[in-house]
Amino acid sequence: MAKLNSGTRVYGNAVIDGNTTIGSVGAISGQFHTITGNIRQATSGGIVYINTTGNVLLGGNLFVGGGFANIFSPSISTDSALQIVGNVARGGASYHDFLRVTSTASGATNPNKHFRLTGAGNIEIVNSAYSSTIFSLTDAGVLIVTSYVKTGSTVFASLPTAAVAGAGARAYITDGNSLVFGGAVAGGGANGIPVYSDGSAWRVG
Repeated sequence: MAKLNSGTRVYGNAVIDGNTTIGSVGAISGQFHTITGNIRQATSGGIVYINTTGNVLLGGNLFVGGGFANIFSPSISTDSALQIVGNVARGGASYHDFLRVTSTASGATNPNKHFRLTGAGNIEIVNSAYSSTIFSLTDAGVLIVTSYVKTGSTVFASLPTAAVAGAGARAYITDGNSLVFGGAVAGGGANGIPVYSDGSAWRVG
């Protein structure tokens, strides 16, 4: 196992076949390339700095005991600070399964959520067992869910004005004073109803 102690700086290209433990601070300005092993942050107080000219190319895994901060300043108009690039095709040849989030909490019953990008540019969230797509946002902005959509309830006075909410905004209130579909509505009643904004008034519907 190789160990980079506090203050270690790597300026050229470094090739490491085993596991690398990084102490408190490692500054990297060249390419730091681990072929088969892991890069592991030794303590939760440790920090790994990689400047804007350096790359970390991992053949193994990256373990971070503390926080992970990405400070990246390419041409702001043409690039992104965090990039997850590849073709991890668990979902199929045209998919990129770019993220899995797993809870290790005791008693967690559905601990996983899987995030992927389809060949058509849709962002999808897959259920814990990786057996069903439960959320999809198409490249055209169409949102698809496999179950119902639930709107939380509130009272009319807690809504913003219809103008502030904007035309097309929807809510569910518990004190509507009218049941007339499409009619203007206010609070003070006892009706639980869905409402929408037309840009100037909240209406039943």
